[in-house]
Amino acid sequence: VKDLKEGLSLFNEDFAVKSINAAKMKDGRTYYNVELTDNTGTISGKIWPDSIAKCDIESEGEVVSVDAGIEKYRDSLQIKINSMVQTDDFDAINFMATSNFNVKKLWQELEKYRNAIKNKYLKQLLTNCFTEETQTSFINSASALKVHHEYKGGLVEHTVERLRMSDSLKESYPRINKDLLVT
Repeated sequence: VKDLKEGLSLFNEDFAVKSINAAKMKDGRTYYNVELTDNTGTISGKIWPDSIAKCDIESEGEVVSVDAGIEKYRDSLQIKINSMVQTDDFDAINFMATSNFNVKKLWQELEKYRNAIKNKYLKQLLTNCFTEETQTSFINSASALKVHHEYKGGLVEHTVERLRMSDSLKESYPRINKDLLVT
């Protein structure tokens, strides 16, 4: 999405359908408002009446291959869809947003907190939880489906933010068990 420019023609370009909603023109004909997305952003668009027959309208939440043109409407780019069909031939990573932070550095910061734990039982608990396999999943996972940190790397980003907050909490409440808080 981020590389789309006015006047560009797209052929067999894959997007995820974020939403698709029917609307009526002044003359009563149906058209569709569509939001398409990839890992770089979202673009709004239209399926006009003359293109509906060439479009899979029941595709919300699916990945589609589109033929379309990019236009400017009210100072924003929009996509005019000529055809749209569901596809199974895609790489899911192209549709998942990613953290703006270096997740490897965030993981290293998380490890510093983990290594600072003095209680051997809590330290062992975290060692048991973070195997090589779960570490990879943790680093690559979203923290939530909606609202916050809903992108690849979001879970480690969210966790490190909470760990940083634990430092302030410990300063305000010196009797708090920091090992337990971090765990």
